Amino acid sequence: MRINLLISYSEEFDVERVSETIKRLPWYREHNYPENFAKLPAGVTVDTPVDAIARVVSAEYKRKDFDDVAKFINDQWSTVAVSFEELRQVPSVILRDGYTVLLTKYGSGGSYDAEMGLLIINISSKEKREKIVGVIVHEIIHTTIQHFIDTYQVRHWRKERLVDLLVDHFFTGLKKAQVIKEDISMVDRAFEDLFPDLEAIAKVVGGE
Repeated sequence: MRINLLISYSEEFDVERVSETIKRLPWYREHNYPENFAKLPAGVTVDTPVDAIARVVSAEYKRKDFDDVAKFINDQWSTVAVSFEELRQVPSVILRDGYTVLLTKYGSGGSYDAEMGLLIINISSKEKREKIVGVIVHEIIHTTIQHFIDTYQVRHWRKERLVDLLVDHFFTGLKKAQVIKEDISMVDRAFEDLFPDLEAIAKVVGGE
């Protein structure tokens, strides 16, 4: 069964995304992301009021940019989605039949809400448009294993490495793995030894 994507975007959501990104800046610093990792509109700072954010977003908003990306995603998705069928065979993976994709020009490259099946994807990445589909896949895989991450309290960068390994296994070449400064070699070892038992992997790399 093909996974379906419901793609949505609006000025209102971009305003919300900017406000939420500002609130999250301390978390990005705590986890050693670069200062310019999360994109904000020109001139917007932590002190910018919401009404001013809305004016800046409105001035930058071009619906055609979103229309073009949405069409590209839909055109590419049927080819990419086939590989999820192999992932469905992995025990205890939670994979939905459909996800809501909210496109934005702000914040991180991608984020997710596993409970709601919601993916937030930044279309203003410096990478080529083709990479956006890889980010969608990356965020979907996050949602499939989040219950293990929560249960075994897997640290952020170990979680990211596990997702990168899964993307590379099921969607080889679709998305380049992140450069992670923290030592995550234990994730690679656990993956090599225990895959496809994802719960066992999460248990080994969790905690601390």
